[in-house]
Amino acid sequence: MIDKDIKTFFSTHGDINELFVKEMDEFKRNERTPLSVYWLKKYRPGIYSESFKKIFFSYVETSLLSPELVTNNEKIVKLGPRVLFYHFDEIIHSFDDLSIYCAADKIIIPLMQHIGKKTAEARYDESTQYIEMLHRLVTRGKVCDLFKDIKLWKSTTHEIEGLNNIFLLPNKIVFKSYPIFDDFFKPFLYKNEDLYCSFTYKIDDIRGIIYKFDTVTKRNNEFMFDIISYLIKQDKIIRNNFILYLREKYVENKDKLKTVYDKSKIISDGFAVNFNYFLLLLCDGIIRKNIRSFDLDFFINEEYFLAQEDFKNDSKPQEEKEFNLQTSVFLSKIIFLNYSYNKLMENYRELEMKIEYSESENAKMAAETYLIAYRMIFSSNIFKEEGRFLKYFSQYLLDNSCNTNIPDLAYNCYFNAVEYLGHFLGSFDVSKDLINKFIFKKLDLVKVIYYNFSSYDINILIQLYVILENKDTEQRNELRFYLTNLIVNTQNFDKTNLDELVVIRFYSYVMNELEGMIGKIVSAILTLKRKMKETTEETSEIIRLKNEIDHRIKALKSIFDLIDIIDLNIYMNSNLLSQFSSVINLNLKRLIGPSCNELSTKEINVKVDFKEILRRVLKIYTRMSKEEIFIKTLVHDKINFNVNLLKRAYEISSKKYILNQDELASLNELINKINETITQTNTVEEIVPDEFVDPLTCVMMEIPVILNGSKVVIDKSTYDMLVIGQMNDPFNREELTGYVFDEELKKKIDQFKETKLNKF
Repeated sequence: MIDKDIKTFFSTHGDINELFVKEMDEFKRNERTPLSVYWLKKYRPGIYSESFKKIFFSYVETSLLSPELVTNNEKIVKLGPRVLFYHFDEIIHSFDDLSIYCAADKIIIPLMQHIGKKTAEARYDESTQYIEMLHRLVTRGKVCDLFKDIKLWKSTTHEIEGLNNIFLLPNKIVFKSYPIFDDFFKPFLYKNEDLYCSFTYKIDDIRGIIYKFDTVTKRNNEFMFDIISYLIKQDKIIRNNFILYLREKYVENKDKLKTVYDKSKIISDGFAVNFNYFLLLLCDGIIRKNIRSFDLDFFINEEYFLAQEDFKNDSKPQEEKEFNLQTSVFLSKIIFLNYSYNKLMENYRELEMKIEYSESENAKMAAETYLIAYRMIFSSNIFKEEGRFLKYFSQYLLDNSCNTNIPDLAYNCYFNAVEYLGHFLGSFDVSKDLINKFIFKKLDLVKVIYYNFSSYDINILIQLYVILENKDTEQRNELRFYLTNLIVNTQNFDKTNLDELVVIRFYSYVMNELEGMIGKIVSAILTLKRKMKETTEETSEIIRLKNEIDHRIKALKSIFDLIDIIDLNIYMNSNLLSQFSSVINLNLKRLIGPSCNELSTKEINVKVDFKEILRRVLKIYTRMSKEEIFIKTLVHDKINFNVNLLKRAYEISSKKYILNQDELASLNELINKINETITQTNTVEEIVPDEFVDPLTCVMMEIPVILNGSKVVIDKSTYDMLVIGQMNDPFNREELTGYVFDEELKKKIDQFKETKLNKF
């Protein structure tokens, strides 16, 4: 039988070993093509005996693993089994038997690794041919059995003893190998080397490739879906290895969600987007069948791993269950949704800022090309398909809203995903029920509301505004900016149904924001001017300060917009009045007081419209010009109020056309009333005994109370202000513990008012 095989293969008779050795010698002397390729091209599957196959493939194996025995070509020797890549189509027919009779792990694994390397290095729109090559290879013969080895699915680190090149000392060289499929998920519009991305296409090229993105990405990942689906159906061991692969990908790359991270240690944007779409394909059955049965213990276990600083590859998964595969796929999907599109959206907003604030035209042009890449991605059909999954995910959480076993991980992934993406997917509506359930526990959901709703429940918005007072400054500033805009869009103040103290605190905190925002703008301008005197270079600190000023100007506009729609009469409440008048007096003093010349921004190349800021402040004065209690409170503010500043404001507004004629008339009327009140107040203050004066406001008390802690006497209205604020006794810095009325002092004050003040 073997003689017939010899005649068929060599077209002659003879000893099979001698014939193979003869060809080896001939090829070594006069090489035309790699010998292994020559043999495999001649091979015809299905016609040779078992005996011939064993001998044939033993020689093929030798020529591939010890190529120096059959060739003098250094390139072929260096390539080893990878030489098959360059003749793949010519020899693919032989891989069924090669995978059985050769040391497949030593031949086919290096070949797959080489195909992966070529895939990762290829232009994105040329990568499909290599992934298709992998698809054809994996489905051949016993190639799938290779994937029972966990080493193909996990990252491994190994050390090799070496010598230090300089001192010839023993040294360990560390090598890290990655899962075999990783390179096949890398093809993308840009590489991962630069700070944001390396989008190398020219503007003219983009118009030509924009339609390719969907086609190439879908085709590539459909191939990967077919490959891995085929593998996990072959053996339970492979299925379990795939679950471990999923776990490694989402746990080892959790730094992807950080603001700053080492790009060399985590997956690229391309991998994240490709893998996310691949997982969407895997989830298609879950969505179609509306599967609701997931192993929540598995979720909780993975939540623990994701919280750890280090992830050990030998971490054992939980005991296998039939639905652990679909649970693992579902969990991976919700995590990778954030690793991919949510992260890209964050980068997108960074690039927008870079374009807005960069003074370098080259930097702007570079950032604009990156933005084009992102816009292509977010306008693609593969992105829009995420709407199907988000609808399913949202409904799953709603249906299980009473299930206390749903871990925070699931909700966090959902809300992080919809923060930016919901409003980009026109067919997807973010669930208000889910938001309202968690909004007071997860305050960052304010951003989800901001990006997905033009208005919201005014009661919830006001409560959130108040709660943020005791949060860290960065979070408070960011979220209150979103809330302010939402409240302006929502209005509906007549529909508030809140505790009076909550409402009072809200209006108080709005004034705090106004005072703080203008103060921070002034501080940033002065700091920037000092920094720019110290250096002529555009340092990172100078850029940061310019960005800060611009951000705060936008935030200040939102605060003024909010004040415009508020009924200012609420500030006539005794709990708010002194704070209200003090804030607007201080801001007027900042804008046109003795130090206002320091705010000139011409030399620092920053645009701040102080005329507009002054107009918005004066508008508050004119709206309150008929309120006598407001005028009296203004006059009592000895620290910040000066009627001459209002007179100056009137002159400036008249000359610079800052206010219209009606507003100027109201401001003039206010100034006249203030002058009258000052005359009366000065006479009264000359005769008020010190014991009747509030030590914090320097105003005569109406209802004196004794603080339980420090035993200091203050007015009841001052105590109410302390309760609204930080809840601390200003005289001993301890928590406020209440008060008692000072009845005796109250009688003295009333008697003084009857006998002394009535004369005036």
